[in-house]
Amino acid sequence: MQPGGLRSGPGGLTGRTASSATLGTTPPPRGGATATHHPGLDGPVVGLGAPSPEMRPQAGSYARGEKNTRRHRPLAGNAQRRFPTMTEEGGGLWGGVERPPNVQTSIKKSFGYISKTTMRRPHTAFHVLFILLCLCATGYSSGSKSRFTSIISFGDSYADTGNLVRWADPVLPPLPISNPQYGETFFGHPTGRTSDGRLVLDFIADALGLPFVPPYLGKEKNFSAGVNFAVAGAPALNLTYLQSQNLTLNPPIRHSLDDQLVWFHTLKPSLCSGKGANCFDSTLFVMGAFGGNDYLSFLFSNRTVEQARAYVPKVVDSISRGVEALIQSGAKNIVVADIFPLGCIPAVLTALASRDKADYDQHGCLATLNRLLPRYHNSLLRRRIKVLRSKYPHATIISAEYYRPFIAFLHEPAHFGLNSSTTLFACCGAGGPPYNVDFSAQCGQPGVMACARPSEALQWDGFHLTDAAHRIVADGWLHGPYADPPILHVAH
Repeated sequence: MQPGGLRSGPGGLTGRTASSATLGTTPPPRGGATATHHPGLDGPVVGLGAPSPEMRPQAGSYARGEKNTRRHRPLAGNAQRRFPTMTEEGGGLWGGVERPPNVQTSIKKSFGYISKTTMRRPHTAFHVLFILLCLCATGYSSGSKSRFTSIISFGDSYADTGNLVRWADPVLPPLPISNPQYGETFFGHPTGRTSDGRLVLDFIADALGLPFVPPYLGKEKNFSAGVNFAVAGAPALNLTYLQSQNLTLNPPIRHSLDDQLVWFHTLKPSLCSGKGANCFDSTLFVMGAFGGNDYLSFLFSNRTVEQARAYVPKVVDSISRGVEALIQSGAKNIVVADIFPLGCIPAVLTALASRDKADYDQHGCLATLNRLLPRYHNSLLRRRIKVLRSKYPHATIISAEYYRPFIAFLHEPAHFGLNSSTTLFACCGAGGPPYNVDFSAQCGQPGVMACARPSEALQWDGFHLTDAAHRIVADGWLHGPYADPPILHVAH
């Protein structure tokens, strides 16, 4: 092991595991449970338990539930931009623990809490395009009425609108996502979402003329317009199985895909009361993303990328069974989401940092990790969706993507109004360049600040995206090209 580095196997990155030297923690015991699932983050962190008392948020700071009838602001110009044509990630250019000096300097000039200089302003031509698009945009909702009158959602932190924080009180320690700066951009206060504002699900609901989808565990019990079962940190595989693999999930709560489906079946009689056998004809189901937490649990539990890859078929099988269970329960329209490039997430880049520049692609992402896990997962998932479409021709299964729009953001950030020098830098975090991730000082904890311009940032807290990025992903799902078929084509 190199000082302060990571163990490398014969396969380079594929033999690498998270190192306590990198994370600044005591080494985990060999051969046993090694990972702690850190509250508020969609992924376990090696050797980290609950925050120390002086770092914990103050009591009584849990998220306040927003009113579900609150309407969204009109669609801004950047959400209507067409996505550029993308190719696969390129070979290794610069990468590693330290970025080139010009990138370091650019980052320091980009965030108000690092220097007084704010993020770089877009080119004048961009402002002209932005104004023209704003003049044409009146909001997500189209002129025709949507056929969907409700949304039922399953997933992890990329879809959770408040279930984990309500589960946590009083069972779990205070969660960072219950505190500012979470929710600051749109809601003005934390809502239990792992972002500065809205999620993709929120923008979809707005496009369909529906209110925010209320969390199943929230105070709102009127689910006539939909219900959200997603929980931050939820895996596709169940708790019992993951624990049998010597993985420790902390908190050890039952919030997997299987558990969420149990909640759905429990609530189904109430949802279908008085509606007959076709009660879900006008309901849009959203499945996922699922899988990211499963793979992070293995990677952060001292397993190699190849070892984690062996579980990809099992994870995809779980998602496929979940989709099939919904169809057999009456679902007619289901969005099935793939997973984002894990090797481009600041927390993963920090935990699995490499001194070998060849391990990184042209965007600074861990190339082998992305190839062996998310791209493999997404490929299998697409094949399984094709099988399900053939088996259930009466159902419309919409294949939605997180991976390709994420890579598009990295490939041409200025096209989307994002700052090109901070695409792998957490807007809300600590530690500074290259990724602004410190596992002992996370977003939402005392003293941790957010960047001055989150609207120009891609990454929010090291694991999740910003409101601005979610808006653009949602546009790709609603209109294409990152949903097949696009949601609004099905809705109208």
